[in-house]
Amino acid sequence: MATWGELKGEEVIMQYSTAIAKEGGQIVSLALGTEVMQNGDGTLTDCAFANVRLPLDYHVIASGDPAAAGQVEEWMSNVLVEKYETFMSFAFYDEQWWVRLNEQVYLDVSDFEWAADLWKKVCGRVMNGDWKT
Repeated sequence: MATWGELKGEEVIMQYSTAIAKEGGQIVSLALGTEVMQNGDGTLTDCAFANVRLPLDYHVIASGDPAAAGQVEEWMSNVLVEKYETFMSFAFYDEQWWVRLNEQVYLDVSDFEWAADLWKKVCGRVMNGDWKT
C-alpha cells in the first residue's frame, strides 16, 4: 500500500484512510473479542473511522447505574491522557462502551495494533475495578 507521501488527490487520500480505518477497526475488534459498529446497509464504516465495542459489561462493571457508567468514562479519559499520553473519543451507546478510532493519513495499521494493546490494558484495569479509586 502506498505511503501518505505518495498519495495524490483527496479521493485517493479518502480511499486510503477508509481502507486503513476498516482494517484497523477489525484489528482492534478481533484483539478485544468484540465487533465494529455497523448499520443494516453495511455503510457505517464507509468513512475514515471505526467505532469498536469495548469488552466491558455495563451490568457487571457499573451495576446498571448510569452515574457509575459516567465515572467509568471519566476514569478512562483521564487514564488515556495521564498514563498513556493519548486520547481517543468514546461513547456509551445501548448499554455498551464504544471507542471511535479515527484514521489520519499519517497513521497505518501498526497504530491500530498499538490501540488494541492499549485498550486491552485499559479495559483490564476497568474490569479490575481501578476506576473506583
